[in-house]
Order: sequence, then C-alpha cells, then structure tokens
Amino acid sequence: MASLRSNGSNSRFQMSGSFSSRSMHDGEVIPDCWCGFKSVICTITRMGPNRGRKYFGCRDWKPNDDETGCKFFKWIFDAETHSHTVDTMEPKFIECDKKDVEILKMQAEEKSTKLLLKIVVVICLLMAIVCIIMAIGLIINSLK
Repeated sequence: MASLRSNGSNSRFQMSGSFSSRSMHDGEVIPDCWCGFKSVICTITRMGPNRGRKYFGCRDWKPNDDETGCKFFKWIFDAETHSHTVDTMEPKFIECDKKDVEILKMQAEEKSTKLLLKIVVVICLLMAIVCIIMAIGLIINSLK
C-alpha cells in the first residue's frame, strides 16, 4: 500500500492504493494510467465541494510537481455522492414541474376567460341589434 500527502498551500491530496494486479474497486475496474501502471485510489482532502471524493490517479503523481507522473485522473463513481446530488436536485425539478403545471393552468384559464369575454361581447351586440330593430319597428308603427 502506498500513501502520499502534500501540505501545499492550496492543495492537499491523499493517495493510497495497492500496486498489485487487483483490477476492481467496489465493482469498478481500476484503470491503467497513461504510464501503463494500475492507477491508485486517491482522496481529495482539501476544502471544497469535492472534499472526500475518491478518484483514480497516477501512482507517480506528486502535488505541485509538474515533472512526475502522467497526471492521469478519473473520478470513482460514488453512489452516495450521486444519490445526494439527485436528492438535492429532485425537489428543484418537482418545484419546476409544479410551476410549469401552474403556468399551464393559468394559460388555460386565460384562454377560457377570453372565450367567455368574446361570447359576452357577441351577446351584447345581438341584444343591441334586437333593440335597434325593435326601436325601428316602434318608430315605423308610430308613423302609421
């Protein structure tokens, strides 16, 4: 088992892993790095949103040293992290869906209100026409 820790000002990484021919980690294939060796399992230890996340990295990589290792990097699928992400995203999707449904309801209500308004206008026009016709009829009858 190998371990590496850097106390750089901006980055702190912890690397641990086995250099044996083991090719699986929690059901995930351990990839070869670009140097041709099995990559090692590393953990982000610096503060930030990825703190505690694991990834595969080059066994020869050293923080703050551009000369060593091949800089291979691949996140290890973390079901718990992804589940947390889905859990925090799901309420936002539900909220968006509720707003979409509310908007659709308001649009349907607006459409039906416009239709009712048109019907009322047509009825008023018809009543006005009937009143005009009756008034003309009364005028004609009074002239006879």
